[in-house]
Amino acid sequence: MRLGVTLRVVEANGYVEPRDAISHDWMSWLDRHDIHPVLIPNTLGKIEAFVQAAGIDGLLLTNGNDVVAREPTTDLAPERNATESRLLAWAIARGLPVMGCCRGMQMLNAYFGGTVRRDLASVVAGAGRHAGQPHMVRFTEDFAAYLGVERAQTNSYHRQGMLAQDLASELRVFALSEPDGVVEGLVHRSLPIVGIQWHPERQGSCAAQDEKLFNVFRSGRYWQGEST
Repeated sequence: MRLGVTLRVVEANGYVEPRDAISHDWMSWLDRHDIHPVLIPNTLGKIEAFVQAAGIDGLLLTNGNDVVAREPTTDLAPERNATESRLLAWAIARGLPVMGCCRGMQMLNAYFGGTVRRDLASVVAGAGRHAGQPHMVRFTEDFAAYLGVERAQTNSYHRQGMLAQDLASELRVFALSEPDGVVEGLVHRSLPIVGIQWHPERQGSCAAQDEKLFNVFRSGRYWQGEST
């Protein structure tokens, strides 16, 4: 599988030179899954021509950078938002599978017209536990049947996010955090698109469930309650 992989925007230390980057963890995870990553820069004018020529089979929206501005500090990258919006339109038009992880899941919701909370801790009691702390998630009945568990512990590294009422109408929840009800997993209602708030590439993820969810993504089949 040739997978288009988006990159985070980072600043050089000591001088102004924005760079695109991705963690070694992601590269190792993709290698273990026999994925050929096509790394997609954030500053290409002809981004659609680039991915067309690369012949990608799917799209992975990775972590890093805020989707919306967060005070008092922010890691906003408008060039990345623009690039990922164009990539999503291109992939959807071709029926390609898309997976969003952490920031990538939030981008999916924003793209389809949903709301991303700037700072979960300001609207959800105890939501500060999502920044660098593991927590439990509960799966919806259909996904629990497929994944083989009703609940699982995941890692967590986000301050922005969504509640169920923030989701775009085209998306539906398949996982919520416990006990605060932050959206941790979503799928599109008719397209091969899945998003998770946790990091499968980092330690502390629910590895067995990640494998099954990745199979849903890699198959390119919309979730209908049956195993793929």
